[in-house]
Amino acid sequence: MPSQQHLSSASDRIGNLPRLEGYYYPPEVALADNGRVHVATYIRADLKYKLIDPQMQDMEGLGSMCAVQISMRGRRPLNLVNVYYPRGCKAQGCTYWLTQLSSDSGSWVVMGDFNAHHRMWDADAESSPDTQLAEDISISDLVLLNDGTATRQAQRQRDRSSAIDLTLVSPELALTIDWQVYPNTLGSDHYLIHATIHEADPDPAEVDLTPKYICAKADWEKFKKTLTHICGETEFKDNDIDQ
Repeated sequence: MPSQQHLSSASDRIGNLPRLEGYYYPPEVALADNGRVHVATYIRADLKYKLIDPQMQDMEGLGSMCAVQISMRGRRPLNLVNVYYPRGCKAQGCTYWLTQLSSDSGSWVVMGDFNAHHRMWDADAESSPDTQLAEDISISDLVLLNDGTATRQAQRQRDRSSAIDLTLVSPELALTIDWQVYPNTLGSDHYLIHATIHEADPDPAEVDLTPKYICAKADWEKFKKTLTHICGETEFKDNDIDQ
């Protein structure tokens, strides 16, 4: 929440946000302490919505969040959470709130710039420092839609493009949603991400929730030794790897 001295500046910056035909204006936003707009959520003008509080106390002072619940005929409520974490935010437990989102209040879509690096969503990552976020995603009831495609372009010649913008959805939405990264930045250093929900989501009770492994806690050295031991005892009678 911006302080009183920043309210005027914040109002000016919100007023400078672009208008989109057919969408409410101004959009719902989340502001930094200096009044800078961190995230903006545009909602189609023919939809009813309300602001919600997903109880993200562990995010206070670490990032910005704007959460709305959208009502649509023939569908469960859709909870849309738009987040931004500043670069270098690696506070322990700052993404624990992901594990607390309940399907009782509707379906969830969490999107935003997490400024996080891990091989779970970026196969080309040189290291995986953000294991806390990876673990929180693993134990949550959300599905990560990222497929490894870079979402931010390299800014210097020696840098590489990276995937730091994540999209997480409820399991029932993952079955009906198309997720795609477009190679266009519109002047930003982040690529456009387009997610489309095509049809009414099925009853969550009918969704097969396959158990997930917490990769961040795996003992990979032990796994490697076990695999080496097993393979060492296997006799291959021919060169057909499909046998």
